[in-house]
Amino acid sequence: MALFDKMARRLGLMDRMAETVGADVRDAGPATYREAVVRCSQCVHPAECTAFLQQNKATSGDAAKSVSPDFCRNKQLLDRLAASSPQ
Repeated sequence: MALFDKMARRLGLMDRMAETVGADVRDAGPATYREAVVRCSQCVHPAECTAFLQQNKATSGDAAKSVSPDFCRNKQLLDRLAASSPQ
């Protein structure tokens, strides 16, 4: 059960990160989304991620989105999706 709990927590972090930077990871397709969740679950920076998300809380319709942090294992994907997302 611990694995599923960890995956659920990391899925939550990843979804919050995507929202914070203005990226829609689900639009990338199911395989890419699954790979992103796996990358997130293998990250060694969950505390830093949580702190980043607390400092950069996304608000619905916020035009000034944050840029994903350098430590994020999904940085390239999130930044690419955010850049291609309609503002």
